[in-house]
Formats: sequence, structure tokens, C-alpha cells
Amino acid sequence: MTKRLLSLSLFQGLTTEQLMDILTKTRIEFANVKDDYILREGQRHEQMVFVIQGTILREYREEKGLFTFFEEIGTDIIEPESLFGRDTTLRASYRAEGSATLVVFDKRNLFNVFNHFGIVQINILNSFCATIQSLRQKEFIPSGRNIGTSFCQFVSQLSTHPLGEKKIDITRTDLAVILGCNRRAMSEMLVTLEKEGLISIGYRLLTIPDLEALRQRVAQSDESSLSPTF
Repeated sequence: MTKRLLSLSLFQGLTTEQLMDILTKTRIEFANVKDDYILREGQRHEQMVFVIQGTILREYREEKGLFTFFEEIGTDIIEPESLFGRDTTLRASYRAEGSATLVVFDKRNLFNVFNHFGIVQINILNSFCATIQSLRQKEFIPSGRNIGTSFCQFVSQLSTHPLGEKKIDITRTDLAVILGCNRRAMSEMLVTLEKEGLISIGYRLLTIPDLEALRQRVAQSDESSLSPTF
């Protein structure tokens, strides 16, 4: 388990001795969760949570209820942007799909224990800066000329992790409004992407197995294949 902890972004660069020193001064808990929520949207974000193993799904609900977005997340800090600042409530909910093992500790330890280790301070700074930089690049503006591009930008704007399956629970009508196109043209675009294996279409549910593959396909698309017909 020590080796696994040293691989986490917060502890990278520490020696085994330094990590053991932290563990003796900090109440770090190892939690096992199965098919249950770990953190819920709207709760105060008081703990640092890392995923050691298993699959954790992020569940984001649009504030007006137009859609719900699901994605698998990695092993970094869960929602670091909500840990500090004016608003420390969680923007999304997080639940284990199957069995998962987590590392959990009170965020106050960052100030009374972890601040004694310079490499940990750098790791924390890198993690928060990477999150902020990613969020700054996520302003969604419908392209107005290529529905495929707009759809890809929309999914990218919602996603916080590059890897893993993404799902959107949304009506076709609401999606067309968000993308700024008519429903027929949007449906034709979705069918084209499904035939190419880039998405899966279900009732109210769109599944994107590989967001990077979708990005590459849209980048290579020409106007005739994924363009809207108004």
C-alpha cells in the first residue's frame, strides 16, 4: 500500500521515510465502498479523497435539470476546485461502481502537517493549477456551422477527466437547443457518429466511450459529413 500511496499525485517525490512520517502525524483513513455514494452534490467539501482502486463515477446535474452528465474519474484529488475559496460545496456527486478503495483525510492536514514538506506543497500547487487551467479552457460556444464540433465541445466542457467513458442523460430536443441547431440535423449527426462507433445512442442516454477518439474524428470531418442542414 505504501508504494500505491507514493504513486498518488499528492505524495509523488516523497521518500518512503517521509511518507511514513506523514502517516504517523495524520489520520489517514482507508475506506472500502461498494455501489454507494462517496460525496454528494451540495455538501461541504471537507475531506481530501483519492481513489486507490476501483471505478468512481462523477455525476453532474445541470442546474436547470436539462441533463445529467456521467464520467469515470481517475485517482487524483476529487474535485479540488471545491476544497477552498468562497464556495466549498461540491458541484457534483461521486459514487462507486462496484467495489472501490479510497484514501481519505481532513483537508486541514494540508496546513498543519503537509506544509512541512516542500515537495507536497509543489504537488498541491500543480494539482490546483492544472484544474484551474482546465476549467478556463471549457467555455462552451456552439460553432453554428458544424454540429459535430459543437457536440464534441459540449462533452469536453462537461468532462473533468480525459480518459474513461462519458454519458449524458438528455432529451434530443434539449440537446438540439444547447447545440444551436434543429433536431433533425442533430439526429443525423448522432447516427453518423454511432455508425462509426464513436457514440452509442439509447433512450435519453448518449454514451461516448472514448472522448479523444471523438475529438480526432470531429477535427478530421468535412462540412458534408457532420454539417447541419437548416
